[in-house]
Amino acid sequence: MTRLADVPAPALELKSMPNRFRSFVDDPADLSWFAGDSLLHTEWNPHNVLVSGDRALFVAWGWASTGAAWIDPALWLLWLVAHGHTCDQAENAAAAHPAWELAPVEGLHALARAQRRLWDSIAAQSTDDWTTPMQEAARSWEEHRR
Repeated sequence: MTRLADVPAPALELKSMPNRFRSFVDDPADLSWFAGDSLLHTEWNPHNVLVSGDRALFVAWGWASTGAAWIDPALWLLWLVAHGHTCDQAENAAAAHPAWELAPVEGLHALARAQRRLWDSIAAQSTDDWTTPMQEAARSWEEHRR
């Protein structure tokens, strides 16, 4: 994930994170926190990261986006919470990513609110078993960020 932060976004049309989150914020001004030109994977489902030896390969780039570099570690921390970490533990792990230092506190609060709304929407529309833990993780992180 750290190496990915150094990869420039390709000359492809990718959705921006402000565009992806526009339906999940109360205040449109919150979208400005998510803007940036970093290439983001955004879908840190464990099935999308293949580990072999000391290498990791990211697959399933269907949600690739551009945005603030700190968003990928923030989205990854939700998966950590969904798989048993506390919010503090997950944020400490995310803080190992250099871009985390760039994350504005208010931007993290806005992302936590948007993620809770996003995962509430996904869980309401899906019967997949993995959506409930993600919904609970997003709710926990939003509460942690208040």
